[in-house]
Amino acid sequence: MATDGPSELNLRQRKSAQTRADLLAAARAAFATAGYQQTALEDIARAVGATRGAFYCHFADKREIFDHVAQQLASELVAQVWDTSYELANDSSERERHAARLFLEQLCVPEVNRILAVDAPAVLGYRRWSEVIYTTISGPLAAGVAGWSSAGAFPKRLVEPITHLLVGGFQTASAHLSSVDDPVALAGDYEDALVYMIGAVRQFGIGAAAS
Repeated sequence: MATDGPSELNLRQRKSAQTRADLLAAARAAFATAGYQQTALEDIARAVGATRGAFYCHFADKREIFDHVAQQLASELVAQVWDTSYELANDSSERERHAARLFLEQLCVPEVNRILAVDAPAVLGYRRWSEVIYTTISGPLAAGVAGWSSAGAFPKRLVEPITHLLVGGFQTASAHLSSVDDPVALAGDYEDALVYMIGAVRQFGIGAAAS
């Protein structure tokens, strides 16, 4: 019985990976323009010339591919925000202000706002949406919080809960900005509030407490 050689197997794997990537890109474009509810699974498959069966080879259902799109978008957003903030400033406090501003600006971009702020909480549920936000934001934010602790701002045991609370602040801002008519106008106020909160945490001054 003939079997596929290494080259044929590699070709099939590359084609499968490309199909998956194409489906994700098509789903992201559809969710951004039409929204989750108005996007049919068949629309996503048809956009890349794939069948319904090909779709199910990669994703269990529309919710699963939306979950992947949300993770992808959130990861890109956070990477862009932190990379840009480091390019704009050397001072840590200035970087934090830039990061807060850039994050809130991105939440006002129609694609980001619709997928992450409007649809994600409803489609994924609050718990899963919180996981997506936390796993993407917490990495760089936790590193900053740990640095504040090392500088004596607060005990190490508070690094994790403070990180959770700050992520919650960004998450709440995201939810609120998705519900107003003019999110850009409100984003400036949230930027000032988040920067104030971060500054207050950095200067909390309880480093003398037992860690």
